Amino acid sequence: MADENPDFTETPCSTCNTVSTEDELMVGCDSCKLWFHARCVNLNPADKKSGKKWYCPDKDCQKKKKTKKSVEVPLPVPPELQEKLNALEETRKRAVAEQEMTRVLKEKEFELAAYLQERQMKIDEELREKEAKRAEELRERDFKRREADLAAEMVKKEEHLKRIQQLETTFRDKSASIDKLLKNSSTPLRNPEVKPLTEGNVAKHDGREDPEDSSAKPGANPGTPASNPGSKKPESSSDSSSTSSVSTE
Repeated sequence: MADENPDFTETPCSTCNTVSTEDELMVGCDSCKLWFHARCVNLNPADKKSGKKWYCPDKDCQKKKKTKKSVEVPLPVPPELQEKLNALEETRKRAVAEQEMTRVLKEKEFELAAYLQERQMKIDEELREKEAKRAEELRERDFKRREADLAAEMVKKEEHLKRIQQLETTFRDKSASIDKLLKNSSTPLRNPEVKPLTEGNVAKHDGREDPEDSSAKPGANPGTPASNPGSKKPESSSDSSSTSSVSTE
């Protein structure tokens, strides 16, 4: 910069050509070495304290600035405008931050949706596997139950057939025994308790005396057949038929 210790009471401003009567900030051009009021060149005092070179608005000085590729010092901004600029910058930063936050939230939302979808697919798959396993278990249980019922029914049928066979065997044995008895018997069966129908039995039944017993008494007529012990009274045909009928019964 220009001389940092000029006599401001004698050095006029190159813009307004007035001499400062107060302790007013002045800045010198590093090219033409002229001095200017900071307010006349819109210079921010903060920029003055940065230690950077400053060039006045003169065209030659600006060309020299470009030739030397020096850092361009921005023109000072009024405080009111600077506040607005700062507010705009803050608004821009907030907008950028909100956009970034929105982007991050959308990414997180997509990631969460993808995770939930994948998780739901796994849950559905697990449920399908469990349902299939349960259905298979039910089918096996039903098959075993039917198999057990069929086995029990077969056992019952076998037992029933055995009983029928036993009954048939018993019936055949008894029938064979009866047939054998009937075949080996030459006379009809007779009840031993039934006595043959004779004249003596009839007399005893009627309460009369047996003719054979009366013929054996003394004084009986010897001419009668009963008195002859060697002779027998012939039985009538009716008596023989009666005896035959009783015997058959």
